[in-house]
Amino acid sequence: MTQFILCNFPKATLLMTGDFNLSSVFWMDGQGVTRSSLEQNPLIQVLAGNFLYQTVTVPTSLRPGQNSLTLDLVITNDPEKVIGTQNLSPIGSSDHMPVLSSIQLNSKPSKYTKQSFDNYKMMVKELIDANLEILISDDVEASWLSLKNTLLEILAKHTSVTWKKKSKTLPFFTPKIKKLCNRKFWEKFVK
Repeated sequence: MTQFILCNFPKATLLMTGDFNLSSVFWMDGQGVTRSSLEQNPLIQVLAGNFLYQTVTVPTSLRPGQNSLTLDLVITNDPEKVIGTQNLSPIGSSDHMPVLSSIQLNSKPSKYTKQSFDNYKMMVKELIDANLEILISDDVEASWLSLKNTLLEILAKHTSVTWKKKSKTLPFFTPKIKKLCNRKFWEKFVK
């Protein structure tokens, strides 16, 4: 799962939390270490192999007569986004303490592209005239890449792209409807 996410969304911040119950692992500087050098834990190997870090630094399980353990984990590929992690008081008779983490979220305004054809007829003519037969080879990947690059070059010559912010209003909530709603709310307020 982590391989899929990290390969397909390389800039995404990955955050996994939960009760992992790894009593044979202790955590040091975001990395897990087994208590015995002979013992290998698959989760520790996945974390190390994918540059994932565990950010809970305090024990989360307190059982009378046993060592305190860190069993509840917050795992991420960007530990700087986890600003703080702390334990809360246990709920009910549970020996696990809830973990509260503060996460820094950076949200950028949504944008979309608007593509307009500057000279549609010239673009169609160039697409028709393009020698696409030279792009065909025995290697499917190479053929696809050549075709895609050719099409993108032709598109880039004959189109212009502008970035626009997505409006936060709903498409059916027109300025006229907004004005009517405001008037109705104002009349209710005045009464």
